[in-house]
Amino acid sequence: MVMFLTVIAVVFALNNQEDVVIHAPGLWPLASVPIFVLAFVSLLLGFVIGAVSGWGRVSAMRRRVERLLRQNQALERELTNLRNQPLESDLQL
Repeated sequence: MVMFLTVIAVVFALNNQEDVVIHAPGLWPLASVPIFVLAFVSLLLGFVIGAVSGWGRVSAMRRRVERLLRQNQALERELTNLRNQPLESDLQL
């Protein structure tokens, strides 16, 4: 799969060698770069932003799982204690 994506990226880069000029609104031209560089930088930025967003979600879910595990353990201890208490009918003998 990686080899396939690499071949596609190389073919894309070879077919998109034309330079484009990057303009900031109201400013002079900033840079002149090939089109494939803009495409690859955009893909890279999207990947990084997605990875950071996913990492944030995973860490939030991890904290939630830890909290729920502690709650589950507390409930299991309470259930065990309740099961080990004598019944009222056992006390009246």
